[in-house]
Amino acid sequence: MKLIKLSEQLLKQMVVEYKKNNRELFDLDFFKQLHPNETENSLSKALYLLEEEGFVSILPADNVAYITALNPRGIANVEENTLLKKGYTLIKEIKSLIQ
Repeated sequence: MKLIKLSEQLLKQMVVEYKKNNRELFDLDFFKQLHPNETENSLSKALYLLEEEGFVSILPADNVAYITALNPRGIANVEENTLLKKGYTLIKEIKSLIQ
């Protein structure tokens, strides 16, 4: 479960960086700075999970996710989840006003 949560966090962080700086490629050091308590192995496993879903492409080196490229499908996934969360929050607010 921790691995899935980590992969979701990594994807969100890549999308934020893409939107701020139009960055599409991320090296392992980028993720190590954001998650200093995680090992290279756990970061790589989380990134490989994202690759299996088609959200990123990975250039491996020695079985480590050396360079990760953010795919349009990954961006769309994060944006859809954000819209769903905003919609859910809005529905909760409306429901509380009605009661």
